[in-house]
Amino acid sequence: MLKSEMENLAKRSKTNSIENKFNKFNEFWEIYNYKKAKGEAIKAFAKSLKLEQADKIIEGARQYAINRKSESEFWKYPATWLNQQCWYDEYQSSSTTINKPPPKTNQEIWREESPENERFYQLNLKNRYEEHKNSK
Repeated sequence: MLKSEMENLAKRSKTNSIENKFNKFNEFWEIYNYKKAKGEAIKAFAKSLKLEQADKIIEGARQYAINRKSESEFWKYPATWLNQQCWYDEYQSSSTTINKPPPKTNQEIWREESPENERFYQLNLKNRYEEHKNSK
């Protein structure tokens, strides 16, 4: 190859690499719902690409976005998320956190076993309330 062809090939591959990184950042930006400080996020994304592949970072951002329970829940700034390498964080799957009720206490189980237990509980609760009220 001629020197000029090599230079052109190097320029094209560098341009493709820059375009690829920019496209990957845009993919990250679309997934990350908290769109603040884009300039800092671009710098942090470029720095993060030296540590990890773009697809791994994007998948981590996807998991982070899925695990935010609402738009009002705290979100890290994108640059902070990237600088702290949060793509390595582990998240619970959203199906287990949303659909699974908290475990019942022993008292709840006992009360559900029979109507007599529930009546006893209510009577006991009422008596304790009366005692507390009369002690003042």
